[in-house]
Amino acid sequence: MTTLAPAAPVPGQAVLLLLGGRSTRMGQPKHLLPHPRSGKPLWQHHIDTLLELADEGIFPGGIFVSGRREQMTDLSLPEGVQAVLDDPETNGDIGPAAGILTAATSKSDATWLILAVDLPFISRDSILHLLKAHLTDSPVSLYLHSDDGNPEPLFSIWTPTALAQLRSNCRAGKSGPCRAAKDVWGGKIGPGAGGVEVPTEDWITDADTPDEWRAVQRRLGLSESVPFGEKCNPPKQIKNPEGGLRRAFSRTTYKSLPFEAAIAIAHSLPLPEPRKRRPSTGDAAYRMGLQPPEEDNTSSLLAGVGQATEQDIHAVLPHPLEDNSAMDGFAVNAKRLANASPHSPIFLPILGRILAGEAPPPTGSPAQDGCWEVMTGAILPSGAFDAVIKVEDVLPSDLLGRGLVGFAAPVKSGQHIRQQGEQFRAGDLLLRAGEVITPEHVMLLAAAGITNVQATTSARPRREIERRVAILTTGKEVVPFNDFVGGTRVETGQVIDCITPFLQATLVSRGCEPVLLASAGDSVTALRTSLDAALESESFDLIITVAGVSLGSADHTPAVLASLELDELFHGVAIRPGGPVMLSLHRASNTPVLSLPGNPMASAVCMQSFGAAILDGLSSRAGGEGWSELDLGPFSEEEVEQNASWQEWLERLKPGMSTFAALPVSDQGVPTLRGIFSAGRRTGPCALGSLIGAGAWIRADRAANGGGKDKVFWRPF
Repeated sequence: MTTLAPAAPVPGQAVLLLLGGRSTRMGQPKHLLPHPRSGKPLWQHHIDTLLELADEGIFPGGIFVSGRREQMTDLSLPEGVQAVLDDPETNGDIGPAAGILTAATSKSDATWLILAVDLPFISRDSILHLLKAHLTDSPVSLYLHSDDGNPEPLFSIWTPTALAQLRSNCRAGKSGPCRAAKDVWGGKIGPGAGGVEVPTEDWITDADTPDEWRAVQRRLGLSESVPFGEKCNPPKQIKNPEGGLRRAFSRTTYKSLPFEAAIAIAHSLPLPEPRKRRPSTGDAAYRMGLQPPEEDNTSSLLAGVGQATEQDIHAVLPHPLEDNSAMDGFAVNAKRLANASPHSPIFLPILGRILAGEAPPPTGSPAQDGCWEVMTGAILPSGAFDAVIKVEDVLPSDLLGRGLVGFAAPVKSGQHIRQQGEQFRAGDLLLRAGEVITPEHVMLLAAAGITNVQATTSARPRREIERRVAILTTGKEVVPFNDFVGGTRVETGQVIDCITPFLQATLVSRGCEPVLLASAGDSVTALRTSLDAALESESFDLIITVAGVSLGSADHTPAVLASLELDELFHGVAIRPGGPVMLSLHRASNTPVLSLPGNPMASAVCMQSFGAAILDGLSSRAGGEGWSELDLGPFSEEEVEQNASWQEWLERLKPGMSTFAALPVSDQGVPTLRGIFSAGRRTGPCALGSLIGAGAWIRADRAANGGGKDKVFWRPF
């Protein structure tokens, strides 16, 4: 069956940039025309984009530039970019086919992305979209022009099969790449038959005449003809430290599977035999910090798992520590978008980018300055930027590298902004004396700055360690919990890692040895190196990555996994929270890689569902408690009085989605809606504060519009 390829479709994916012919009607060679945004020659502007992608592992086969001898003489190609000489005396006058076939001869087993230098709108998004849409059994993939459906041969992907057709055609005097592409598909290119529908015609709009080039300059140069927001100043170019334009949100969107389909994949993995455990000093639990308690029953937080607290536990720190963005998106002043609509969108310039962990920059008036690109957890530039709009909800035209973002609807002040202390404040009661500490409580307490607990001691049965699981965190804003215990100060923009201790506690409770790998921060190189080493060692039965899996500019995990040739089993599930979750498989070793989102509750939900399914398959014993279907009626008098029946709650949820939430457990031992919408505290599915007083997970499977039955399942912590 035909399947969509990952970001890097096949091993050896290479890219060739064609410098073009001898035309001088532009006044100078086209490859030397200055790009309106970066000011660099077109060839160099495009090479910068390709190098950025290569750093993420997208082109393991290399980057090549093809041109005639007089074109190549004056070019100073960056390190790692290879030249392909197009010699008319050797190849004949066969146009772009000469450069394509010369490059193909140098790497006969490669699949080639072919790009023409005179396509000024080439961007990482247009490239990644085509790579993602390339079908694994398609000999060639080309964008289709939206006006007439004809293929664009010079923004295309060619396999060795298609290149053989091009070579055969050239020998027969038919040198055009478009003709060869059609021939290899039996005479016609169309959607699903080599053709890829282009999201916007700009991506494949070339500039062959001075008039066409002036039109490009107007659009990319952001002249008065561009529909800016009212009285908006032209945006500044945002430069990265290495030079070149910084692009907003590089990722293509992921396609969400239904929960049942995704969990079935997790259950059916071809899992490895138990790994040989490497000798280690001390017991795994001890090395995790599960030391015996002191005489006053004070022990490390992880050592308290499964024990009852001897006293009430109060938060040391608030959560969140500071106001920050709850989404990858754009920070705006809500008043600026009051009149936005699909028929009359408002376009604002992007002023800059703020990553999680970075101090907010000084800003001017938002009415004049536009919007800021922000990642999840980023501190907003000022109080005037009072709303965040998800990257998925902005207009597609903002993804072309123009520095503009389009908004088609008003936004409420406070949307997608997490306020300091909205989950709990310093001093708030988190656990009452006598409550048993679960892995979920470890997450809650770690986020609140709790490092030690006083808990009852008991001789807990020790489970023999059967499997080893690696944990690899990302995000430069994350302070490792062990460092925090050791006295590391949390600076502005940073957060305490509460996910890793939760994962450690969960894994130990299931007879697994958690092994913490060094955090990769936001480094693509560090992430790739760590994953590659962990996979090559074949010493782990499961690898868990944390964060970096969504749509933000620092979310490198999907591209890195693709560059390491892992099979993407799914990326995106129709659940809340946890939608961006990803599962991959390293076929050579049958090692699964579960990539969790960076939101703590999303991470917990995905671990207790997909992670639990994988661990069940790895374990020789039964896993933890399974999910039981909840009887939705009749409702108790208490629920009726509170006007919080299950059916009323279900109606608030999105159809076709599975929504997870943490709920209290009633005296009858089943989940109750009591307190799910506490006054003064946000306690929705993504709220860490919902763990206070909770004792069970629920999963509400809403039927899609038009049919089916809503169901609710639950399991205790």
